[in-house]
Amino acid sequence: MPAEAPKAGIPVFRTIALPESSGRLARRDLKPLVRNRAQALLHVRVLVEALEETDKFDPLRLDNRPPPALRLDRGDYLHDVKSLLAELRQLRELLPDGQAKGTAAKKTIGRVASATKKFIEGYADALGKGAAARTIGAAGALLFHVSRGTDMLTPLGDRLRIGK
Repeated sequence: MPAEAPKAGIPVFRTIALPESSGRLARRDLKPLVRNRAQALLHVRVLVEALEETDKFDPLRLDNRPPPALRLDRGDYLHDVKSLLAELRQLRELLPDGQAKGTAAKKTIGRVASATKKFIEGYADALGKGAAARTIGAAGALLFHVSRGTDMLTPLGDRLRIGK
């Protein structure tokens, strides 16, 4: 209902205060995709370096160097190493510039998490205890820093239990 009209003939309406919950939704406090970018980048670099050493090793080349600690002479293993290496390189490209936002970053993080989980679950028993524990530790730290929950860490933690 209009209030008293001013001299110009324009009606004036009373303002009603609306509760804050009505209208537009307040912006939710969204968790960032990456908890600690510097730590995530460090663990990506460590894993990429170790996997590149494994990928580049040539067993036919005659020299006195022993094979890398993560090296297994199995075709499916080497394929999974290359797959994980490609996903980690993609993640490495996203992290330094602060571009770890949006759906592309979520997809990359999801692919890295699933490739890492598959790699660890498939080959942790075949790797030596020291190499496997270090790889699982670095992978777990990376997944902690780039994932929202700890659900991806449970299978990796199970691999580190004594007696397995």
